[in-house]
Amino acid sequence: MAEHTSDDDRDPFREPDVSPRYRRPLAIAAFVLGATAVVLLPLVTGVLGMVCGLSAHVKGDRLGFPSTAVAAVGMIAGMGLEFLVGR
Repeated sequence: MAEHTSDDDRDPFREPDVSPRYRRPLAIAAFVLGATAVVLLPLVTGVLGMVCGLSAHVKGDRLGFPSTAVAAVGMIAGMGLEFLVGR
């Protein structure tokens, strides 16, 4: 006989069951990497910051998406600064 699953088990918008202790450090790492991207290897640290921020967002941290945006802006600013200084 097939197992019955409730609608809650199949809801794609339900918050994932993740330990809260691993959410916030990812968001903080994304903020730090985004700030670092302005002055040091913007492409590498910016992408890593965005990955950390999106991971925190998917795990349910409310700072996940803002930290992703900070990392993206830091990466763009760092690439622009690198272009201007490299001339």
